[in-house]
Amino acid sequence: MTHLDNVADLRLTHQQNDSGNGLACSPVSSGSRPAGPRWHCVWTHPRREYQALQGLVEQRWDCYLPLCIERPGGHKADRIVPLFSRYLFVQMDPARDPWGSIQHSFGVGGLVKHAPDRPTPVPPGVVEHLLSRTSSRSVVDDPGDAPRSDIPLGASVEVREGPMAGLQGIVTKSGPDRVRVLLRLFAGTVPVSLPVSSLAVVP
Repeated sequence: MTHLDNVADLRLTHQQNDSGNGLACSPVSSGSRPAGPRWHCVWTHPRREYQALQGLVEQRWDCYLPLCIERPGGHKADRIVPLFSRYLFVQMDPARDPWGSIQHSFGVGGLVKHAPDRPTPVPPGVVEHLLSRTSSRSVVDDPGDAPRSDIPLGASVEVREGPMAGLQGIVTKSGPDRVRVLLRLFAGTVPVSLPVSSLAVVP
């Protein structure tokens, strides 16, 4: 799970709440609650985050399901999974919007509440901060958003500094800080990972 940087005094704890699930959003005092729509936590049935999201979007609710990259290790491929297992967010004004329909939507278990008559809003700024760090594919702190090297694949490069200075090769993988170069060495080629700053493109 991605660290939330303690934004807006967020307190998401793995303890029981009135929904019977693990994520509790600590209530804020009524005097600090701004009027209008606020983000609220929706808890879903196991492995039903995407189905719940689809159903709520079809009902025209403003929803946000933050995702993250899961790296199992070994030979298993990375996966995109919910940042908070079984939780997503819906923006609404409980005093105005018919939020009861959310609780009966497919895949939804209920809304996080600390009172039976009103769902508890997420502290201001928390979801907004997550949204500011979310990519076009809904991944928070998406590694795919990292700036790429301006050295394209297949480019001919020369090492300008370090113990391999003067050697030339072909770029086979381009990253934000380092590139993989197939260096011409002795009678063959050798793959080497080198910092971008040590290379120069040659004609």
